[in-house]
Amino acid sequence: AMNRLGKALMELGQYRQSREVLDQVARLSPYNTIAKKNLARLDQLESAPAPNKQVRKAGGAPQLFIEESGKSGTTVLHNPARGRVVATIASGDPANLVVEQNGINVYTRDDEYLGRVEPKLGRRLIRLIEGGNRYEAAVIGVNDQGISLIIRETYRHPSLHNVCSFPTKSKEEHRVY
Repeated sequence: AMNRLGKALMELGQYRQSREVLDQVARLSPYNTIAKKNLARLDQLESAPAPNKQVRKAGGAPQLFIEESGKSGTTVLHNPARGRVVATIASGDPANLVVEQNGINVYTRDDEYLGRVEPKLGRRLIRLIEGGNRYEAAVIGVNDQGISLIIRETYRHPSLHNVCSFPTKSKEEHRVY
């Protein structure tokens, strides 16, 4: 509960109060990895320039997180951002997909670079975007593996009515040995 309180205070920009709560958690439970991660994130946020110390805006639409076969897919971003940018993003934050240099770069709503969509998926989505499809994206989470993103088709152009944005991977044949 104290970890959640500390994180909530951090999200509200109340860094001093957040540090007090999280320091208390760290004293009571020195091996608490959640408190350690939150304190590390708080260090990054406190060292950020003043204009970036703003209260979080409401996240994206919850229906974006409902995976729908063929209409949505998840990916881990390549060349992810580091430091303060990563410290300021959270699950549910909307992301902007921008076609650049034969790939799709992902940015926050404040136009800060987050990473690049995996090349194979990026090429497929570029072809579909050029055909008229539209997509929304949101951050699923940030962890040691990187920044996870969900991308959802929001409009399918009539000329692409039979083209699936996110084809399901075929299951290997069940062989009897």
